[in-house]
Formats: sequence, C-alpha cells, structure tokens
Amino acid sequence: MTMAALRVVVMFLAAAGAAAGQSSTFAGCDPEEYYQDLLRGSASPARQALHDKLRTTHRASLPYTSSSQDTWDALMDLDGVVDPDTGARRVKLIYAGDDTTIAAEPHGTSDTWNREHTYPKSAGVGTSGPDFTDLFALRPSLARVNSARGNKWFGRCDIEGGGACRRPAHELAAEDTETDSSSWLPPANTRGDVARALFYMSLRYDGDDGELDLLLSDCPNEVLDDGQVNEIGYRSELLRWHMEDPVDEEERLRNDRICHRWQGNRNPFIDHPDWVETYFGRPGTLIGDGGGYVSCRDGADEGPPPEENDGDSDDDAPASSGEGSCNGLEAGDIAVIAAGSDDPDSFQLLALADIQPGSSIYLTDNAYTGYRLRDNEGTIFFQVKNLISAGSIIVYENGSPEWEAVGGAFSLSASGDTIIVYCTNGLEAGGGESGLTFLSALSYSGDFLDPNEDESVFGTDKSSLPPLEIGGDDKGFFSFLTGVQFAATALEHTDNAWYSPAAPSSGTKDELWSYLSNQSFWEGSNTDMPAIQSDFTILVEDVTSRSSVLSGRRLWLLLILISWICCR
Repeated sequence: MTMAALRVVVMFLAAAGAAAGQSSTFAGCDPEEYYQDLLRGSASPARQALHDKLRTTHRASLPYTSSSQDTWDALMDLDGVVDPDTGARRVKLIYAGDDTTIAAEPHGTSDTWNREHTYPKSAGVGTSGPDFTDLFALRPSLARVNSARGNKWFGRCDIEGGGACRRPAHELAAEDTETDSSSWLPPANTRGDVARALFYMSLRYDGDDGELDLLLSDCPNEVLDDGQVNEIGYRSELLRWHMEDPVDEEERLRNDRICHRWQGNRNPFIDHPDWVETYFGRPGTLIGDGGGYVSCRDGADEGPPPEENDGDSDDDAPASSGEGSCNGLEAGDIAVIAAGSDDPDSFQLLALADIQPGSSIYLTDNAYTGYRLRDNEGTIFFQVKNLISAGSIIVYENGSPEWEAVGGAFSLSASGDTIIVYCTNGLEAGGGESGLTFLSALSYSGDFLDPNEDESVFGTDKSSLPPLEIGGDDKGFFSFLTGVQFAATALEHTDNAWYSPAAPSSGTKDELWSYLSNQSFWEGSNTDMPAIQSDFTILVEDVTSRSSVLSGRRLWLLLILISWICCR
C-alpha cells in the first residue's frame, strides 16, 4: 500500500467512526501495556494466560445485524476508504486484490458486498456468540466471491485431490487467487492477514463459554460426537502465508482500531509475529499430487499441542503431537540395493538397522531440489506390521499390495531416475524439509545435481542430494578424513541396476555404505534383472575403537596443518 493510500485509510477511519456514532474507547490497548502483565521476563506468555487475556479483554461483542451499531458499521470503519475524487465512502475487499474497493452503501445484496467469515460458520463459529461477530475474522467481500469461497479450507489447489483448479478463483477475484473443490487461495497480499486472523481465532476460542474449541489442522476431517465440526485447514498453508506476507502498517492500524474502538482486545500475532511458531509450530510436509500432508498419512497432525508452551523461554521448540513414522530410523538405515525400470518396475531395499512395527517407509521418484521435494511425480509407502531385522530385504514389484500410493504416479523411468527413501518424524526431524527424515537415495541417471530453486532443471530424472550424511558425531571440518559417508549412490544410467552379489555383504552400517556408495560394486543391464545379493550381515559398530581411530586421524591432520603453516 502506498503512503498516500494509507493516509486515505486513516482519514476515513476517523470520519467513518464519527459518522457511525462509535465513541467508546477501551483503555489498555497500547501494545506494550496490553501484554506487560503476561511476559514477566519471558519472550512469550503461556498459552492459557494469553488465551485468558484475549477472552477477558474482549469487552464488547457487536450484534451481527441491528438497527443500531452492528458489524456492518464496524467493517465500514475498519476496512473503509474515501474516494479522493468524490469523497464517497467505500470498503476494501478481502479477495479482490490490491486496493480494490466497492461503495460502502448499499450492502448485503448479491450484487454488492457482504461479510466474509474467514473462519467459516459451518466449521465451528455457528450463528451466535462472540466468535460469530468477532471482527478479527470478519472482512468485506464481494457477495458472489464470498459465495464461491463458501466453507472451503484455505490452501492451494490439489492438496487433497480437489479436482480441477480454477484461476482466478472467481471472475471477480484477484488474478493470483485459485480454487478447487476443497481449497481456496486468497490474493498474495492478504494471505498473511487471513492466516493471522485464524491464528487469533484458534487461540481466542477454546470452548470456555459455550463456543466450540476452534482448531487449525493439516487433517481437517474430524467430526465431533454431536456431529459438529470445529477445525479447518490447512495450518501449514497458513504458517507459510504468515511468513510470505508479513504484517504491514495497514494491518497494525486495523488491530489498533478493533481494540480501541470496538472490542477491547488485540490480535497478538499481529503485534508479535514470532509467537506464531511458538503456538502453532512450523509448516508440515506436503506429499504432493493430492496426497495431503505426511502427518495425516501417519495418523498424527504435526502441530504442537498448545499446552506445550509454558512461556518460560524464547527457545521453546514446538514438539510434534505424534512420533511420525520413523520410530528411531535415521539416515543410512535403509538402502536401495536394486532398481529395475523395465516393465514391471521393481526395487529392493536393505535394512541396515532394525525397523520397528508401526514405522512407515516412503519412497518417491520426485526430485529433491535442495529445499523441498517436488510433487510432479509420485510417492508410495509401506506400513511395517512386524519387526524387520537388520540385514533383511524388502522387495517391491509394481502392484505389490503392501505398498500404497499416496501421491501422484510412482513410475521408474527407463531413461534414468532417482529414488529417495524417507520417513516422517515430526517437526524436529533431521531432514531438509520440516517433518522428513531422509534415509537414502539412489540415482541411476548419473551424479546428483547442485541445489537449485529453479525446479525445472531437475526434469523427471535428476535430483539434488538430500541431507544424508552418516557417521555419528564426526561431521564437519574433519569429515573428509574420518570416514563419514553419505547414504546415497550415483550410478551411470542402465535400465536396471543392482548391488553385485560379489560385493562385500558384511560390515557395520558405515562400512557397508562405503561399498554401497561406490559404483564399482554395482552391476547393470538394459535387458534384465538377475538374482541379486540377498545375504547380508550387519555388524554393530565398536564405538570405542572407532573413536580412538578418529582421534588419531584428527591428531595426524593437526600435525599436517601445523607443518604446512610453519613451512610456508
């Protein structure tokens, strides 16, 4: 927004409020004063304390429609502008793009504007109570655009296979909007505003006073025992929008205005954007191709339980509410030891550590860009029902019933491809994407590429190397001399590739990866896939012995460095 336009908004805020007769002013709305009693030396307040603050300072709830002051008046005050040429009163529209306005009067008809509940009535707000008229969640919208949004969850197209995507979302919506049968993407310049409004609603309404406990979820399909719904999606989309569209001055002015003139409370996520991660975590990982979020596949949403923030430290890391699918697996614990792209597709995995029951192993031919997994190909997963001991082989052939597709079409290309194995492990997982732990990777199309934000460079056969360093606590400056391996193999292209039956098959995980990552121990063919190595012995590493070897290597390297410096 330009400063000139902002001045117009400020001018109208005074004029419209006076015209509507709104004169009450609530004390204690200064941002520093408002939170002062909650912090007491902490970077963020305890969740319950902040919820109580929002609830007890919500000192006025307007009627939705009334012959006196109501939410129409408030929205004309909060989102109003004055036409600089005519002096006419207008309102800004939430889904219509930059500075798009409509006459403030008339309103409430199909050809004018109405009141958009960003948190839908059918998803828990209902048609009465303070949540129904809460001004942080109400915004002016063209009636026909509001109808097109309906009660769709907030997100991009095809998060959960929503069918055809329409861009823009409506002929009267902004060009950068989109929608499918279940999702709605607002304009880029209001996505953060929408996200922070919903973070506020989820924190403000916990079911204390007869309202429902409003929730944000990546798996918004739960129905309460009485048939009501109290959650919407997608939390991870909202978290991304919060980061991509940060708080601006117009949003701060609206926050101030709601507190001072209309409700008496504030939106803490406008005043303290960093608190969003404290209470709602970090974005989860999208499977792609309509597969939803990985946390939903594993039966555990990735958001931290709100109670986990006690407000005692600014370092409180949001924990996962579920353990995900890894159950202790880490990089290098599963290796791809064969891949066949001649019809039918096939691969074999080697367990280099015990795989516990309840684990889910994901395998994708989507590329890793260095920042995220692409979603232009496919992903399958295998639910482990019984213990798989180290040294065991997991076999897949196209159509194997124990493997389930979760996104896109998994199909190994005869012209070369990359296979990435991973599991999900909540927000603190060790992968390059929040929530993923990468286990191994195999490229049979040559070397891995450097990370690149331009995803098109990877095509359908190349990938960047995921974070797959193994070797214990020995990463860093000395790693090139201390035996650190990467759980990845890059092979020149053949249609079918396999770890040679003549190659070493006994050793510790690190030792076996030194062989598995070496192309000279592999064989390939463009015509067939013979019987491969199937008898592996995984030895437990002698940590004490390895530590002494590494210490010797460090000392040797230090002596070389000292000698080199002294002799220059």
